[in-house]
Amino acid sequence: FRVLETNDEYFDYYRKRHGNWKIYGINLPDSVLKKIYYKNALKLFPHLKENKNFKNLIE
Repeated sequence: FRVLETNDEYFDYYRKRHGNWKIYGINLPDSVLKKIYYKNALKLFPHLKENKNFKNLIE
């Protein structure tokens, strides 16, 4: 998500129906993004740990 990954300023909320305002990116470090995207995905889908293609995407 753009809001998590960049430090862009004053852009539209990604869902028009949920917000009529502009938002700012928070530019999270890669280590935090890995926890959010990769580690949460593994909690939901533990079989991904064995998937070589998935491992290549996050390294």
